[in-house]
Amino acid sequence: LRVWDVHQMQLRKMYEGRDSSLHAFCASHNPGGLSRLYSSDDFGIKTWLLESDGFQCQLEGHSSKITTVASPKNSQVVYTGSEDETIRIWNKDERKTTR
Repeated sequence: LRVWDVHQMQLRKMYEGRDSSLHAFCASHNPGGLSRLYSSDDFGIKTWLLESDGFQCQLEGHSSKITTVASPKNSQVVYTGSEDETIRIWNKDERKTTR
């Protein structure tokens, strides 16, 4: 995964060493800074603070590959869609689904 500064046309950061393939990715502004959220082969969502590369949480509950992930600006809510034919709404603070 590569993070680019589109204004400066420069590579800011590169993340390597993932064990499974990336299926969905989202960058989201929140009170703690810019977060990156992604899904992989383990059917979960992982969230990290982009600037510090600090792990925030892992959200688990889908029974198949997650194909879509989104999070509104300044929100602790994460939306995911999966090949298990479900859409989940997560609270990152509580690390569980809200619906």
